[in-house]
Amino acid sequence: MKINDYLATAETRTLKIVCGGAILLLFALIVSSVMVPKIKDYKVVEKSRSVLEDISVNQANLDNEINLQKQTVEQLMKSIHGEMMSVPDQYIESFVISMLQKISLANHVDIGSIQPVPWRTLKSYRELLFNVEFTGDYVDLYHLINDMSEEMGFIVINKMEMQPQQTDPKVLVMKMTIASYRIQE
Repeated sequence: MKINDYLATAETRTLKIVCGGAILLLFALIVSSVMVPKIKDYKVVEKSRSVLEDISVNQANLDNEINLQKQTVEQLMKSIHGEMMSVPDQYIESFVISMLQKISLANHVDIGSIQPVPWRTLKSYRELLFNVEFTGDYVDLYHLINDMSEEMGFIVINKMEMQPQQTDPKVLVMKMTIASYRIQE
């Protein structure tokens, strides 16, 4: 049966339904292949435009937020490194020694010796060790350690031992190894 024979025998109503379906199918094909991608592109552009508008409105807020975050980072760096952050490498030993002397005088503790050990590298940090010996009574040594942690937050006590002094058992000798760290540049 040829198409002409079929069309001749078919009802007009059926032909109208078939033609309507073909037209709807053709319309759906055009919409899905041409219109849908354009609509998606439009939505992307509209979203970008609204983001840019928000940025332009909030630019002053963003600048303030960036400045606030920079200040926070600087404060964290100071809390990690303390005053030592601005001290050049060649003066770190004298800086740490002067801080130890200041703290020991404030706590009535004598410094027996301070021996710096040369820099060594640990991963991305440089470590400077100090072998220090203090003499004093227990309470003063305790306060010395507290003051060291408050004023010299940039140091770490690696090793510590305490024993009575041979000449006077009331006086204690505290030997400790403290470390100061800097980021490798």
